[in-house]
Amino acid sequence: MLMLWIFQTLRDDRQLFLCGLLDLMEELGLLIQSDPKQKERISASGAHVLSDLGVIVRVRHELDIYQPWAAGMDYILV
Repeated sequence: MLMLWIFQTLRDDRQLFLCGLLDLMEELGLLIQSDPKQKERISASGAHVLSDLGVIVRVRHELDIYQPWAAGMDYILV
């Protein structure tokens, strides 16, 4: 049931904005790791796509965190 809600939320832009893509991907990862029945529901190709999406989302999050600091460093150096 939770997996279905996560996938429905990923398709709805408003709900996705409210929940956050990073949080949804982390919740999906935890769900898949903790419940073997849920892991069986995902095909190999689906797992590959979700894995790639998880990496992209994490990198984007890290860049969002880094950018304000980097912008501040440019200001200090000038």
